[in-house]
Amino acid sequence: MPRVLSPSDPIGTAHALVIEDADPDGRWVALCQARADDDRDGRIDVRIVERGATAGDRLRLYLVQGAGEGAPIDALLARDPAGRHLVVSRGGRATLVDATTRAERELEGADLRQVDGGPRRHRAFDFDAAGERLAWLRRRGSKTEVVVSVIGSGDERVLDAGAGEILGVRLDPLARWVVVDAVASDGDGNGRLDWPWPTKPAPAPRCALPVPAHRDRAAPKDRVVRRAARLDEAALRDVPGLLAPVGEALLVRDADGALVLDRAGARAELAPAACGGRVVHVDAERGRVVVACAGASGRPTLHLGGAGSLRELALPRADGEAPAALTLAVGETDAFPGPPSRLLALHAGRDTALLDLSDETLHALPPRAVVIATHGERALVAGATSLTVVRVGAEDALAVGAAAPSPDVVVGVGVGVVSPWVVDLARGEVLGTIDRRPLAVSRDGRALVAEGADADAGRLASGPARWVPAVAR
Repeated sequence: MPRVLSPSDPIGTAHALVIEDADPDGRWVALCQARADDDRDGRIDVRIVERGATAGDRLRLYLVQGAGEGAPIDALLARDPAGRHLVVSRGGRATLVDATTRAERELEGADLRQVDGGPRRHRAFDFDAAGERLAWLRRRGSKTEVVVSVIGSGDERVLDAGAGEILGVRLDPLARWVVVDAVASDGDGNGRLDWPWPTKPAPAPRCALPVPAHRDRAAPKDRVVRRAARLDEAALRDVPGLLAPVGEALLVRDADGALVLDRAGARAELAPAACGGRVVHVDAERGRVVVACAGASGRPTLHLGGAGSLRELALPRADGEAPAALTLAVGETDAFPGPPSRLLALHAGRDTALLDLSDETLHALPPRAVVIATHGERALVAGATSLTVVRVGAEDALAVGAAAPSPDVVVGVGVGVVSPWVVDLARGEVLGTIDRRPLAVSRDGRALVAEGADADAGRLASGPARWVPAVAR
């Protein structure tokens, strides 16, 4: 029986808006709006000017729980993958919010210092994949400590982060490890420990620009180290060459470039120094790593491995031809584990494939196909002329339809929108279409749209916003 969904009540006010983030279950929306005539020109409006900046009246950030105008906040600092728990700042204080019960708890002493032009995520807060634990940084005088809060019980475990300036904290998605980066010593002899980015005391009230600004990270002059500890340990320790946790082990790069999995001192080589490996993906749940090896040709080839094993990922060819190695351009940053997933999309030049991490099989897709989203055993795939839902191991794909020219693409939890289509990947269903530009999509397949007017190249969207269901076709 088809699901019957209704539009939500209005969210925000009838002014220009930018969506900062939205709950996958539609319980809250963080949005930016100008609601006052700050420039005293007799009207309330916001204009897009050079390089995506805004002019006119000031955009302010609001958290709307349910519907209505919402309440002002200074910043949305973090949220768990499911969207139930989020951390916001108000007046220089961090607060943990439960979107289901609407209970709030202050994170007293949280280190709200932010980097200017650094990572989008706030440096001092990180949830595990299940949304059950939050790692955060707390200042005690001039010293920083790591706190791991168990959200359901309110219990806290405090770990000594070590000396120096703590740049940021990461929590292993499986909640086994906590990792920090720290400026440990004065490398340039200027008498202080300098961060790679300029810092701000705390997030000032701010809103995301329609076109995010970018600032390059400065080459660090002072020595940066990475430290790690299991959650049952008292203090983090320096781990030379540490890249990321992988299940019960730590993945490190030795001085000669070899990649090694270290499990409590028992070391197993993942990739030899000759590989010149760069970490593309970490599957912490299964203890597997996708590595790009530089190779003699200069075109990095992809390999999948774990402790003591590494094999090249190659696509079979028709007519008995030798399998073709997947080559992928990679940057200078090694991947850190994210939330567990079964399928990994690989776009390697003209070749596109899905790597099923549950059984380590590689599934070829049509040349130059683009994987929009994955969930479980399914992937939403855009081809040259149409959209399909591919289920690994199945011979037939679900035809969705043709996408609009230059479509809007929004991905939620188990749901994807490629305008005008809304697709439920969890169920393998086409829910229908929407005739407005999507700003977000909920798990039940409703799209968040601007009721006043859609955004275009010269203006922001106009509120209020509203969750609307797809129209069945």
